Amino acid sequence: MKQIVRFLPVILYSAMIFYLSAQSQPMSPDLGFEMQDKVYHCGAYFIYGMLLIIALSSKFDLANSKRLMIYVLGIGGLFALSDEVHQYFVPGRSAEVWDWLADVVGLYISVWLVQYNLKKFTKGNGTPNE
Repeated sequence: MKQIVRFLPVILYSAMIFYLSAQSQPMSPDLGFEMQDKVYHCGAYFIYGMLLIIALSSKFDLANSKRLMIYVLGIGGLFALSDEVHQYFVPGRSAEVWDWLADVVGLYISVWLVQYNLKKFTKGNGTPNE
């Protein structure tokens, strides 16, 4: 039951991404600059990465977080790729390598942030600094 609770946010967020990708004209606020969609991609996959980290953290020792981070980047990157392929078949949408790269950047930022905070707030072995 605990595993379901950990993975439920990732599953729901994945479904939301799939739903939004199926929209021919998704609604998004105008940020007033070109390529603002890359900011949306990066932000969405930053959140996706954080949710994956939470879901997978029970399977991996956070003190040895490199393996967890490889899984997060791998799973997230493949999901982002499948999202771009999905958009290719949606009328009015397209699949773009730059969108996928923005997704991966968002995932990487989430991974980096967790690793940075683990190093900053723990002794490197998972125990808190005093």
